[in-house]
Amino acid sequence: MKFLKQPFLHFVLAALIFCGFGQGLQAQADFSALERLAPDDRKLADSLLAVALDHEALYTLWGDLKPISDVATFTFRIARPLTVSSGTASVVDANSPAAMQAIQQLRRLQRVVNAMDFGDVQFFIHPFKRADSVKRFVQVAVLRKSSLEACLRRNQAFFGQFGFVPESDAVSVVMATEYEDKYERYRGYGYLYGYPEHAVTFFVEAARSQDSTKEFVKRDFFQIPTWSGKQGHFVYAVPKGYTATDTDSAIYYAASKVLSDYREIRPTFMNADSSLRAVELLRTWYSKQSSKQASVSLTDAGHYGILWAQSAEAKALYLQAFSLAQERLEAALQGRSKRSPKKPAVVVDIDETVLDNSPFNAAAYLASGGSTGKLWREWEQKGVAKSLPGAVEFLQFADKRSVQIFYISNRSNAAKQATMRNLREAGFPQVSAERVLLRDSTAGGEKESRRQAVAATHDILLLAGDNLGDFSAELEYKSLEERMNAMLKARTAWGKRFIILPNAMYGQWEDALYDYKRLPRWSEQDRLVKILYELGKY
Repeated sequence: MKFLKQPFLHFVLAALIFCGFGQGLQAQADFSALERLAPDDRKLADSLLAVALDHEALYTLWGDLKPISDVATFTFRIARPLTVSSGTASVVDANSPAAMQAIQQLRRLQRVVNAMDFGDVQFFIHPFKRADSVKRFVQVAVLRKSSLEACLRRNQAFFGQFGFVPESDAVSVVMATEYEDKYERYRGYGYLYGYPEHAVTFFVEAARSQDSTKEFVKRDFFQIPTWSGKQGHFVYAVPKGYTATDTDSAIYYAASKVLSDYREIRPTFMNADSSLRAVELLRTWYSKQSSKQASVSLTDAGHYGILWAQSAEAKALYLQAFSLAQERLEAALQGRSKRSPKKPAVVVDIDETVLDNSPFNAAAYLASGGSTGKLWREWEQKGVAKSLPGAVEFLQFADKRSVQIFYISNRSNAAKQATMRNLREAGFPQVSAERVLLRDSTAGGEKESRRQAVAATHDILLLAGDNLGDFSAELEYKSLEERMNAMLKARTAWGKRFIILPNAMYGQWEDALYDYKRLPRWSEQDRLVKILYELGKY
């Protein structure tokens, strides 16, 4: 029996969707069955796991991005010749030495795979319908039960016609899909392997067109990296000239976060001969995840800030803040000397001050907290953010009182036109290139220089923002203690000249927890636990 080290790609369709994404990582996995295997069998299990982790099966083992993934393909020389009609007994001599050897190898493989059952994650052997005149193919694959159940639920209209429901046995669904008609088989595998609807549909329709016209349908490929590099890419086909969507970007960044975690931990489990102690690695990973989930999943709690931002309480705080802002601006105008050579002005931040980006933050959270730069750039260019309660009314009030409005934001200048369009469509006044001051890539993220430029020609009566850095350089990029002290030092300005808005989703308050450094997930977790531990000493 031959072991093909690269994942079997004959049946890889071209696409990817979040079938069950977000079900959580493996907890309380049981490795006892693997430990009871004979040494040679344990070595085979380790080899299979290493191949799985280094290739696209990582996205089934490490998270739930893919309900099912291929691991390795084996061939054996007991096969019904293609010239023999189905149902006959004419097969290769099962008593020959070669056949007996193949049977023994298959039994060993099945024994090892049976031991690789980790609760929600299960390895299985997948015999293929396809065979040639001298051999047949079987594939070792891995599935995540919770993700596959969610996939069946999401695509119930498709799988229901074959008698499958979310509660169906996962392996049975795969086996039945293998024997469906060609196009149903393509679509079924597309869903089961976690590809998005648009790519599944393209692949199926391209196959129909090719069968009809005998002409190849040209295509491009959306590639998602794996540890093994180019040949290990998780790839799906898209139409020629295709432009990636938010769905593609979310998939890419979710996978990138998983891959980043794996790259970080993998070197710890390398042997001197460069082989990977894959079983030990996976057991350690699952153990850590189980321990964290059993206590408090701090790094996965980001959704609470996003959900809270949708609450009536959060919206009431915006209305309250802008109502107060209007009163303070009116008072400042009345107390201002009419002989002042400078025009009155207000300075406002944009994101989470006047525009609501919680839809983006939700998408970024579902993308597993990875690098979301591309997602953010796409969101900026769309220009569909809604105004926050009270913001338009306050700035329209300022406009009617001949107060100059300046929007100072750390959005990129590349998004200036889209941002201006978004502000205008949301109803904000005085939106122009001179009034929307975004971040210059050469100047970093500080806002003080832009505020000073406004202050040189205008009398800034009021500033509004969701982050301490929106008000003064004295409040930017400080440690936790320094931020607190600087905030208290400015106590007379809060609610008068400084109007701060709530933002529990992100900001320098969060960056300060990590000393403004990019830390590994475990370091972030340890830092947060330490802060809570100190806070809980009462």
